[in-house]
Amino acid sequence: MSSNKHLAVGRIVKTHGVKGQVEIYVLTDKPQRFKAGATFKLIPPRPEIGDLTLEEVRYKKDRVLARLVNIGDLESARALIGTDLVVPVSEGDKPDHSHWHHDIIGCAVDTVTGDRLGRVSEIIRTGANDVYVVDGDREYLIPATKEVIKSIDIENKVIVIAPLPGLLEL
Repeated sequence: MSSNKHLAVGRIVKTHGVKGQVEIYVLTDKPQRFKAGATFKLIPPRPEIGDLTLEEVRYKKDRVLARLVNIGDLESARALIGTDLVVPVSEGDKPDHSHWHHDIIGCAVDTVTGDRLGRVSEIIRTGANDVYVVDGDREYLIPATKEVIKSIDIENKVIVIAPLPGLLEL
């Protein structure tokens, strides 16, 4: 997750090898930001480490394998699992006519007929389009497509959808 000042661009998901390397799940459309010498802040913060600098990087599908500066053993790397790598919002890579994930999380989701389904609790990246996980009286999976999403009001935290036939019955 990220704060309003920072954007999560990656998450350390597991260790790789026994010499302190980690596997990073990429949460950005610009994976090239993960290169040797790149530095990231950590969420949650790790005062004993400070900022995290990548020493060596290899790409593996939607993941990055990285050796980290000052992390040289398996236990130190294991302690970082679940940590987000974040950058300032000013360094973000949001395309035009789109929204930051942290702005979408927490938005209420209403249908065009005025029914409230719940709130966005998570966003699943599928490659084709994002899917909003909406928690209400039950869980709904709402595809973030122009056909379904009719409006997003970030200021008032409301998304209006026109559900495709059968979408809310799944």
